[in-house]
Amino acid sequence: MGLNFSAYNTDEIIDFLQEQVNANFPGFYNSMSKKPTITAFFEV
Repeated sequence: MGLNFSAYNTDEIIDFLQEQVNANFPGFYNSMSKKPTITAFFEV
């Protein structure tokens, strides 16, 4: 599964990514979720 994603101030997408990342990397995304602009790349 691969996810290549860019989000700009989209709370729903941030919440979605936070759930997905915490499922694989607990606590990893928590510090990132407060930033107004999120750019993330995950290769699982």
